[in-house]
Amino acid sequence: MAAKCKHIKEDGNRCDSYVITGSDYCFSHDPERSEEKIAAVTKGGLQIKRPRVCGDNIRITKARDVMMLLARCINEVRQGQLSPKEANAVGYLANILLGAIKETDIETKIEEVQNALKIRNENR
Repeated sequence: MAAKCKHIKEDGNRCDSYVITGSDYCFSHDPERSEEKIAAVTKGGLQIKRPRVCGDNIRITKARDVMMLLARCINEVRQGQLSPKEANAVGYLANILLGAIKETDIETKIEEVQNALKIRNENR
């Protein structure tokens, strides 16, 4: 069984991480690797924080476009290219967009019927 890190945290509890080979400490607490840890933390902090969005450059104006976007996002999650959290946000927004598309379609149809009735009444 692998040994646990010997570091004692501020709350008095022992670190629960496993030691690295040749040390009594985990990577984060090994005093001989403090410079490596700082470099790793710095490198992680320099990573671009902007979430990657599936379906970049997809024009979404119809329900079919939303379907294509969601299909692409699902595949990207399955391939590990998009986090489930980011895909969840896309799905949530896509659902709102679908509602707006439906409302717009209904409004357009009502306007068309009203215009047809107006023309019909003018021709009487």
